[in-house]
Amino acid sequence: DTARSIAEVEAAFGSGVAAIVADCTDTGPGESLGNKRPWLLRKREYLARLRASPPRSALVIACDKLHNTSGLIADIERDGPATLARFNAPAEGQLWYMRGVAAALVGRVPDGLAALLAGHAERFAALTGAIAWPDDQG
Repeated sequence: DTARSIAEVEAAFGSGVAAIVADCTDTGPGESLGNKRPWLLRKREYLARLRASPPRSALVIACDKLHNTSGLIADIERDGPATLARFNAPAEGQLWYMRGVAAALVGRVPDGLAALLAGHAERFAALTGAIAWPDDQG
């Protein structure tokens, strides 16, 4: 998330970077950091878009998600499940999303990167005891 608009990113870095930044976010037009649609709706829409995102965006997204999940796992290992209180979704929802991102990126990013993302999802599940949401939930 960023406090900068896509237009500001484009003005500063050009249309190519702005397009990648737009592909990386689940924040819709007219939304801001404190004013977004419900988490599950945003994540479902984001996963649908991710499956069709350009290769450059897919690679940046994969690296960003790897960084995010690495930090989250380290926090859970250090601080325990209380870490999850800072998020809008329960552990099961986060696991569903992590697995969805990893699956959407298979064949679109280097195999090792996709495997790391999938491994992070499973490490998260092991640390939190999260199980998959039913199909109608996620």
